[in-house]
Amino acid sequence: MNPVLEERLFRHVDFELYDKKGFIDYKSLRETLDVKVKDLAYASGITPRSLEKNPHSKKIQYALRKIAYIYNMLEEMTGSKKDALVWLKAPNPDYNGISPLEIILEGKVAEIIDYLDDIKKGALT
Repeated sequence: MNPVLEERLFRHVDFELYDKKGFIDYKSLRETLDVKVKDLAYASGITPRSLEKNPHSKKIQYALRKIAYIYNMLEEMTGSKKDALVWLKAPNPDYNGISPLEIILEGKVAEIIDYLDDIKKGALT
């Protein structure tokens, strides 16, 4: 594949978060974000047992893809995995000192996606 085309096609993908079948690997996502299985499950609206027993289910993958999307978007915006993780874990004044990762783990994934989309579009608040 043409390297320029490949870079453009996959700039939003962190291959470390995917298994060999193209599914989000919840273990890799959990390790990357340094969270517990139960927290990742709660953020996804499922039980830890469901996550561990059926990680490829449509519902679970949909939820995990949203979380991976946030991480990938941040990595693309900051140009660094480390900076993406720092942003996720740092207290955010727009959330009264709560970190974006805490917001995600409360199951409010869409709130962080909307926030980042606004920043990408140039919204000030």
